[in-house]
Amino acid sequence: MLRELPLTPGEKLQPGEIPDGMLVAQPASGRPRPRPSRRGEWPDLDELEKGPAPLWRRPWFVIMFVTVMLGIGWILGHSQAPDNDVHATPMTRLLRTVGFGGARFTASIDTDPPGAWIAIDGKDLGRRTPSTLELLPGDHALTLSMPDLGEVKVDLKGKRGQKVKVNEVLHGSLDVVASDPSLPVQMSLDGAPQGYLPVHVAKLPPGLHELQFNGPKMQPWAQQVNIGIRKNTKVVSKPMMSPATGVVQVLAQMNDENGSAPLPGASVYVDGVLGGTTPATIELPRGPHSLRVQFEGVVAPIQVIDLPGGNKRFATFQFGLDSDLPPLKLEAGTQKLLAKDPAVVSASLDGLEADDLREAWLHVLTPDGLWSRFPMTINAGDRGAVLTVSFPVSQFGGEAKATWYLSAATKQGDEFFTEVQHSTR
Repeated sequence: MLRELPLTPGEKLQPGEIPDGMLVAQPASGRPRPRPSRRGEWPDLDELEKGPAPLWRRPWFVIMFVTVMLGIGWILGHSQAPDNDVHATPMTRLLRTVGFGGARFTASIDTDPPGAWIAIDGKDLGRRTPSTLELLPGDHALTLSMPDLGEVKVDLKGKRGQKVKVNEVLHGSLDVVASDPSLPVQMSLDGAPQGYLPVHVAKLPPGLHELQFNGPKMQPWAQQVNIGIRKNTKVVSKPMMSPATGVVQVLAQMNDENGSAPLPGASVYVDGVLGGTTPATIELPRGPHSLRVQFEGVVAPIQVIDLPGGNKRFATFQFGLDSDLPPLKLEAGTQKLLAKDPAVVSASLDGLEADDLREAWLHVLTPDGLWSRFPMTINAGDRGAVLTVSFPVSQFGGEAKATWYLSAATKQGDEFFTEVQHSTR
């Protein structure tokens, strides 16, 4: 036990004098040994303010989080997105995503034409052809249908992992005959000429189609027909016979600063022949006719009226108005048109640029009694637009007479006509 020895006041220890019982620290031999630290280093002030890094800022956590989210998204996307598995349930979709889900075979289903509704084993899938399906191995009943047009049933069979292709033709056919075989009736199907009746169309897409008919001394008519899937449809055409003549009433008006007033006494030419004076009521054969009205040397623009049988049409001609529209003027030399080789018809519109025209046509009454039209070529001439076309002489065979006229229309809607012409050999 150590005890403290008190010193009296003023008492000092002499060098080398050590009282009994006092412990004196002596220096260790060799290099002094440092004292070990009892506490860690103090952290920087910035670290004390920030505190420990949050979990989401640690790299390993970010990598793990991104990986998990991508995996969940991939599984959900593949299990919920529409697929081709007809017999799939949400659970089987999920299982198939990770590699489990049962055996299937693939069926590629198509039709000609496409668009048929698909049903498997009596269940409507809400899909149309073409489509690819995944089915359980075995036998299945495939139904391809179109509303109100019928259906086709096909046996479908496949093994595990097999790829099966189905391509069914759904076209129907059409037979059209005339109620009177002695009448030459022409037919067009959806605007495409098919020739004279009877007509057989072997391959026709299911659905609604339009038939157009025309013939000599007949008013053109049309009717619609529904073609069923793999069904043959028969149609009997019944011509709409109309009276052979119609009536046209021709009037003329004089226009001045005081207004308009009826103009009597103007000469009326029908198909180039004088037919009376205004006002005139003229009975004419059914079909197109040109009307030209002239008064005191002034000619109003020519009109062409397609007159239906049994009906009445009106044609009014204006005088006293300044018009900058030129007449459609025929070139000379069309009298013996059928005797020419080649037979070319030319016309001009002086003062009107070729770019102003939208279309121009040659209208010809063919030997079978039908009017046909042929497009004209529009070129720029020295004085205006020049129209040319080759006359279809070959269609007339031994016929000695041809009836025809020309028409043209501008992009602004103005129309021009020539009188009806009669050419011979």
